[in-house]
Amino acid sequence: MNKLVAIHYSEYFQINHKEFERLGVYDGFVNADSVLHIHPLLIRTTHIPEFCDAYQEFLLHFNNVQHLVRCQINGKAYDKCERALKSLLTFKELPNTGLGYSKGRTGTGISGHLTNVLYQSAREIIEAGISDSNMFILLPLIEDQIGADRISDMTISILRKRFYSYTARVAKELNISCACYQEEQERYLLPMIERKPVVFMPCEFLQELPVAESLQDVSKVCKYNQELRNIICREISITFKEYDQYNKNKIKKIVLGNSQLTQSLLNYLKTVTLKPYDFKKDEIGEYVFSRIDEQIWSKNLITLPLPTTENVLDITIQICQQYK
Repeated sequence: MNKLVAIHYSEYFQINHKEFERLGVYDGFVNADSVLHIHPLLIRTTHIPEFCDAYQEFLLHFNNVQHLVRCQINGKAYDKCERALKSLLTFKELPNTGLGYSKGRTGTGISGHLTNVLYQSAREIIEAGISDSNMFILLPLIEDQIGADRISDMTISILRKRFYSYTARVAKELNISCACYQEEQERYLLPMIERKPVVFMPCEFLQELPVAESLQDVSKVCKYNQELRNIICREISITFKEYDQYNKNKIKKIVLGNSQLTQSLLNYLKTVTLKPYDFKKDEIGEYVFSRIDEQIWSKNLITLPLPTTENVLDITIQICQQYK
């Protein structure tokens, strides 16, 4: 939906937008998606109380995936392991987070075919002798159908109880009316839109999604992806031009077939410091209309009479002068 007619949470709940900014909470859209996503590496160093050790919980989820894959490869209860694996690799997308490419307000998540893609990737990672669960953060580099928005969905799904607790605390601080939401015997007081919970996102976890038409474009629009590409080029002695001619399937074979290259990529993940989206510069215009409203429209209101055939010209002139 066009952001000109999109409604922010602050408008919907009748809270000043500056209160969301003060608390570092993303003031998302009720009726439109955003080109922002959560990068799990941004959670690694957070001091938000609900997310202490959250990154370790994220990695533990994929440690469990790897354990089941190893059991399956070793011939232990193959069918039982496969069912458990596909359960761990199915992720329900939470409604009303306001993130990701436009996929509707109820969320699509990861299931069916995408679960099978993840399942196959997990097997290939283990078969390549890789045991570091950070490797799953690199899936957008090697899997065509798993992009940054899907990694974001996985992160939110794995850590959803933490997001519920965070949302409950923030909603209380903002004095937003809430209703009881229950999941797995646990209850949370959450804001609701059309009987579905709103899940607030910390601004410090968010980055802009790379909007690109090709692998080459993605490498150019994202410094993080650019450095991953540089590592691959250095390790296997190819030029950037040669790299840009590879599809992700070829890159996957190169990465998983070269243990030194894989370790270099994982070392980069462990040392890199990512920067969240800068809401002050706000280059993609997430908050532009809220700021115009707060700084211009609401402070420069005029009272106009009801238009008639006699005064319509005078009213038009007043509007033009006010706009000027």
